[in-house]
Amino acid sequence: MIARLSRTQVALIVLALLIRLTWVGAQSARDGGSLTYDDEHLHWQLATNLVHRGELVSDDGRYAARTPLYPIFLALFAGMGPSGVIAARLAQALLSTLTVAIGTALADRLAGRRPATVAATFLCFDPFSVFFAALLLNEVAFATVLMGLVAMLHSSPAGQFRFGPALGLAALAVSLVMLRPESIALLGLFAVAALFQLPNLASPARIARLAQLSSSAALLVAALGLWGWRNHTIFGEWVFLSCNGGVTLYDGVGPQADGSSNQSFLREMPELASLSEPQRDRRLTELAAAEIARDPIRFAWLALHKVARTWSLTPNVESHRTGAAATVSALYTLTVLSLVAVGLARHCRRAPALWSLLIPLLFSLMVTAVYIGSVRYRVPYMPLMAVLAGFAIAIESRPPRAVLDRIQPA
Repeated sequence: MIARLSRTQVALIVLALLIRLTWVGAQSARDGGSLTYDDEHLHWQLATNLVHRGELVSDDGRYAARTPLYPIFLALFAGMGPSGVIAARLAQALLSTLTVAIGTALADRLAGRRPATVAATFLCFDPFSVFFAALLLNEVAFATVLMGLVAMLHSSPAGQFRFGPALGLAALAVSLVMLRPESIALLGLFAVAALFQLPNLASPARIARLAQLSSSAALLVAALGLWGWRNHTIFGEWVFLSCNGGVTLYDGVGPQADGSSNQSFLREMPELASLSEPQRDRRLTELAAAEIARDPIRFAWLALHKVARTWSLTPNVESHRTGAAATVSALYTLTVLSLVAVGLARHCRRAPALWSLLIPLLFSLMVTAVYIGSVRYRVPYMPLMAVLAGFAIAIESRPPRAVLDRIQPA
């Protein structure tokens, strides 16, 4: 896919790399590789303890606070000490640039050369991707894997099962869940949409599609089984994802919830201290469900408020609500959203060609409505929005050419 890019598109990819490396370098020179956010500290603790103690555990003794892939990625650099943070940031700058390259190639495949150049421009100058490259949060890695997965859906020949593409798709699916456990629902949506497009049960195309989806599901089950077995040896019970879902859900819908994230309630619930990680996760999930049932109207209002926070034109953080950061954020977001609206309006009759781009965006709205609202949680999906923005100038979206949306029923 990438070999077909034009010189202009390649130049934009190189520029994207320079912008991200410059930003990471400037931030690292300013803070010396120090960490700012709680989740950054947690990720680095997990990685450091994995390197030095051989255990994926936080400093406060949590073994399943996160799924393992991002801490394992950081473990590649944790052995370097403080300079490892800077090295990890540089690696994320490369990942962010890879997202630009894959997104540009995908836009070229789906919409054509000129729309792909538009997409490449937005991908290159995406201020959110640039900013998060210097943070040890999993947004950048998740965006790369998600873009790779969507591109892989459009890379296989029609009506055929090939081991290479099937293995690549399976590996990306596993990586998505091992980065963010809620992504297992996103994979389910992809699978349902893929099967829905082929009504003929006896077609060779459906058989090929089922074989590809089955291989992905088998590898995912195997990976979750290994992770669950590891957790079983620690807790005495199976934990296939993480023990963070209950905390996040209560954070989003508990009586103290206001749409933002503030987990200070954990200090005000001493009864949780005697529980194991899985027990605490279940207890907080039960309390959150009870709160939703007690006041569903409040839950619905919170959902709307959280979606509004996530898609705010300016950052939610007080220090970035005004000034240059707010201006750049507002201009970029408003421009991209406007072009996406134009592109979808012009090509609404060809919606099946765009479903692989739209499903993750709809999924992100659903997750945000239930959990936490923050501009941070839309960051991994903005590259997909940039690809969609290219459709605003497409004369006609190209006939989809992928195993999951190209195949015609036999």
